[in-house]
Amino acid sequence: MYVDSECRSMMIFAENLDAEQIAPVWPRIRRGIMERIQMCEYGRLHAPQWFEKRLHEIDPLLSLRWDFMEQCFVVDRWTRSERCWHTVLVWKDENGPKHLDNSLIQTLHDGDTWRFKDWKEYLRYKHAQSAKKRAANRQASEDKMGAVIDNMSNSQIHNFMEVERALMTGETVVCHGATEKGFEHMHQGAMKAAEKGEMVGPPNAKVVRPRIFNKGVK
Repeated sequence: MYVDSECRSMMIFAENLDAEQIAPVWPRIRRGIMERIQMCEYGRLHAPQWFEKRLHEIDPLLSLRWDFMEQCFVVDRWTRSERCWHTVLVWKDENGPKHLDNSLIQTLHDGDTWRFKDWKEYLRYKHAQSAKKRAANRQASEDKMGAVIDNMSNSQIHNFMEVERALMTGETVVCHGATEKGFEHMHQGAMKAAEKGEMVGPPNAKVVRPRIFNKGVK
């Protein structure tokens, strides 16, 4: 029988009642326990076996089932000391149930602090994950920029390099149209990041060099 923590709580409640107290309420308690067990066991039938195998690779004590109350998949873990299943993850957000994919596996990995011997090892793991994510984002940005440059003419590349140098030295760049909107978006993002302490804010603008930007940037 699939006894979860809710079923176990009802059993413990019944076990702590004497004969006189249990007599009038036992039929209702028993019905509640059996209905809950049947619902959990039926929910287990909705769990894909291929995903169940992936859970067991993380921890053989994990189990997946569809929860008819939450209307989504949940992950339970067997607790030997309490002899029941405890829910460790309710897989949904404000938009409803979420798909079964790698993000569920990653969420379980991130939440399994018991796998680490101390908080220092856990922080090292989190820092390594963050560094890996930053590297992936940086590579994606460089690949995207490389694709853009590959499609630029020589004159466009020359103009691009002049603008890059001007921005690095703190000069004011006069932009127009879509370019103006793009740079304004970048500026606002940099200011927000600086307020959070994530990066140094943009340098103070200097007077534009007319010989370079006398026509502006389009």
